[in-house]
Formats: sequence, structure tokens, C-alpha cells
Amino acid sequence: MVQYSIIVLLVALCGAYGIGYEKYDLVSSEICYERRYSLLAHFDSLLDSKKLVRLMPDFGTGVMYGQSWNSSSFKRYSECKFTLQALPGHGLFLTVRKLNMRQDAKGVCIDTVTVKQSNSKKVKFCYTPKDVPRSFADPSYLKITIRLDHFAPLPTVEDSLYIQLVATQKRECSGSKDELRCDPFGAQSCIHKSFANDGTINCPNCIDEPSCEQEPVEILSVSNNKEKVVLTAFVSLILTAIIFCACFLCLYKSRQWVPLCGAGNGGSGGSGSRDHVNRTGRGRAQQHGRGGNIVAGLHSIELRGSSNDDLRPSAPSMEEKDLPPSYDALFPTTAVASGTSGPTTVSAATSPTIPKSASMDREAEEDRTK
Repeated sequence: MVQYSIIVLLVALCGAYGIGYEKYDLVSSEICYERRYSLLAHFDSLLDSKKLVRLMPDFGTGVMYGQSWNSSSFKRYSECKFTLQALPGHGLFLTVRKLNMRQDAKGVCIDTVTVKQSNSKKVKFCYTPKDVPRSFADPSYLKITIRLDHFAPLPTVEDSLYIQLVATQKRECSGSKDELRCDPFGAQSCIHKSFANDGTINCPNCIDEPSCEQEPVEILSVSNNKEKVVLTAFVSLILTAIIFCACFLCLYKSRQWVPLCGAGNGGSGGSGSRDHVNRTGRGRAQQHGRGGNIVAGLHSIELRGSSNDDLRPSAPSMEEKDLPPSYDALFPTTAVASGTSGPTTVSAATSPTIPKSASMDREAEEDRTK
């Protein structure tokens, strides 16, 4: 009974997914790059063009490509580009099973999907009919380009963009029992018989399924990358903390070194400057002490880090200054001697400090004594 249940389960799985399908997400398989890495990816593809080529597996294995973007994740992507390459001697069937892209009010596509065949024929679209899915056929390869307009926001937060492509290899019909002819009138239109009635449309006219209204196999997962965002934020926080600590340590050390350097310069240069100024002041005072009044006021401003050569007096020296005239030059006196031992007579005209009345009294007294 248990073995029978296992066999039934395996048959159900084979009916749901076919004998063989390789399933890829466009983001996790590095077909769609984020916009910040798009330039690097484009340069890398120029160096190695094979990175954009997806070689199909064996004849009995199909490939599913799918991806969905929510209202936040689609802003990080702008273009997905890859090439489906069939094996030598085989061709390709491509079926667009699910597609939800945006259109404006006039029906012009905002987001586009472009399929280019080997004969350079291009088809650009942003939707697929529900009754008959859009499909393509080529004897060699198909180039697929998906462009998202990341500037235009989605109508609501709950909306999403998604796409699902199914690629199946075909070959020339040989009448083998493991072949299924998709086109009764086409020679190279046979696919592997295991794809019949597996719930996934492989033939362009849905001949491998009971009808074209088969519900597509749900293999998509919204690319929100929460774990990646959390890890990036944590690493950024750690790096910010390390940089802040390094800057704070450098600032702290620099504030400690500045006083030490200033103290060393002040102890050597400052004392020498003061001694030099004091010696200069004392020398000048002794030199001009006999000449009269000496105004000695030395006010020195000591700057940190300045040398002794910078402390030069800004005023001219005492020798260069014009000294005031002496008292004798301003007020000359004339000594008049009346005899060898007689008294000295001071002229009233030249002595402003002696009143005129006093000189007249003195002359009268001299006349009486005679």
C-alpha cells in the first residue's frame, strides 16, 4: 500500500512538472542585474559574450524562466537580456505562459519584452492573450530582452510585475515513438513525448495539452531580497562605527600632541626671547642714562611657535629719535659782571621769569649805595 502511494505521488509530480524541467529565476540566475551593476555587467558581457547565452539541455528536458517584482523591488532593475541557444541540429519553441507588464492609457507599452529570432525579426510586446499564449519558433536561437521602466511607479503597493517563459527544444520528426509532432505540416516540429499532458504548454498551438487554458505552473517568487537588505544594512552599520571610532581616536591623539609640542617650543624659545629683550632694555638704559629722561617701556607679545628672530622692535631706536632741545637753548641768559667781584646782572628782556618791578627796585638800591 505504501509503495503504491509513492508511485502515485511520483506520477502526480511528473504530471505537474513533466519528466524534466530546469527552472530558473531571472534574478537569482544572474540574468537580470540591478541597475547599479548594469554597467559592470554590460562590460563583462562584452569581454565574454558566452555569459549571456543559455544553452538548452538535452532533448527531453525543458527550461522555465520566471520572475516577479513587487512595487519596491522592480525599481532596482532596468534590463534583463539573455539568449536561448538550442543544441546542434535542434530548434526552439518559446511559449509566454504568464506576463503582466504595464501599458499607458493609449495602450503603449511601458514595460516591454522583445524576442529576436535568428533571421533578425523582432517582436516587442507587453501582454499575452489568455486564450492562446504567445509563442515563437526558431531553428537555432532566440534573443530575449526584458525592460522595466523603474521611474514609473506601480498603480498600488499590492501590484506586481511578472513573467514566465517556457522553452522546449524541437527537432526534425523521424517517426520515433518518443516524439510528439506539434505542427502536422512542419518537418522540424517534434518535441519529446514526455511533455504531453504535463500541465505546461510547449507547442505553439497547445496540441500537447487538452486545451490552451491550462493554468501555468507557479514557480515564481517575488524578489524582495529581505535577507540581503538586512545583511547590507548590518555591514554598513559596522563599517560606519569603525570609521567613526578611527576618526575620534585620531582627533583625541592630535589634541594630546599639540600641548606637548607647544610646551617644548615655549620653554626653549620663549625664555630666550625674554632674556634677549631684558638685556637689550638694560643696555639701552645705561647708554642713554646721562642724556636725560629715558622712557623705557618694553611690552613684548610672545607667540607660540615663533622664533627669536621674529621679536624685533617696531619703534625706531633712541639714536634715531630727535631729542628735545635743552633748557639753555630755549632760555639763554646773559651774565653782566660790574667788576671782578661785583654781582651778576640778569637782563629783564631775556628772562621771562623775573618781573620788571623787581629789577627796577634793585637798580634803585644800587644807586643809593653808591
